[in-house]
Amino acid sequence: MAAEGQKVFNTVCMACHGLDAKGNQMLGAPNLTDNIWLYGSSRDQIQHTVAAVVPI
Repeated sequence: MAAEGQKVFNTVCMACHGLDAKGNQMLGAPNLTDNIWLYGSSRDQIQHTVAAVVPI
C-alpha cells in the first residue's frame, strides 16, 4: 500500500506539496510533515480529505 501511495503522491501531490512534502505557501499547499492539521488528524478524516482532492 505504501508503494501505491508513493506513486499517487509523486503523480498528483508532489507538484504542490513538493518532493519533501514540506508544502508551498504561495500555492496554498500545506506542509504535510509537521503536526499542524487543517482538517483533522484521525485516519478517517485524512482519508476523507485525500479522497476529496485526489482523482483516483
